[in-house]
Amino acid sequence: AKVGSLEAQQAQANATIATLVQRLAQAENSMVWTTVVKWDTVNASVCASPWDFVSGRGCHKQTTAAGCAQLDFPVGVPFREVRGRLTAHQKGTPDAFQHSDTIVLTSGTTHLWTYAVGLQIAFPCGDFSRNGCPQWGGTLPPSSVGNLWSCQAASLVCWTGVGTASFSEAMFFPLPLFSTEFFHTELETPLSGSISISLCLDQIEADEDIYVSSLEIYVR
Repeated sequence: AKVGSLEAQQAQANATIATLVQRLAQAENSMVWTTVVKWDTVNASVCASPWDFVSGRGCHKQTTAAGCAQLDFPVGVPFREVRGRLTAHQKGTPDAFQHSDTIVLTSGTTHLWTYAVGLQIAFPCGDFSRNGCPQWGGTLPPSSVGNLWSCQAASLVCWTGVGTASFSEAMFFPLPLFSTEFFHTELETPLSGSISISLCLDQIEADEDIYVSSLEIYVR
């Protein structure tokens, strides 16, 4: 009788363990990331209006005027977490948070992440530290951004000619920015709908620009 009782207890324990394993698997499956967008490399087919494609550089604002150009990506499922990364490239002299030269990710009115592109903090031509990234002493992001941001800069050239000193304002820098960093944002309440990415610059394209050459965003 005791042997039979032990066998029954063992069988019940095995069934309980099997149930727990199944529930854990279901929970794990429910936490799988959903791909919103994944561009390993960009081309003309993915740079939809109001973005435009430039060969060898990537997507940028279609208009040459100052301002923002927003591209929307439908999600299709409710989500409480967002993660992703992109590769950006700098042209000219964007000024990070000093003049909101940024790539901003939002969902509705909720801020998800901001990438800022700035200047190096000092040059032979003068001190432009306020136009650099916050971690180098540049202008801090607005309170609406909080700590959900990243800032980088390509190397800029400042040269001195005869009686002149100027930045290479129209130069394109192929150095990839942000490509090794994944951002991760956790939300207090679930969201649904689209995720928007806005390319924002406060000067005309001849002075500065930001290009996106790869992009991936996931939610769960």
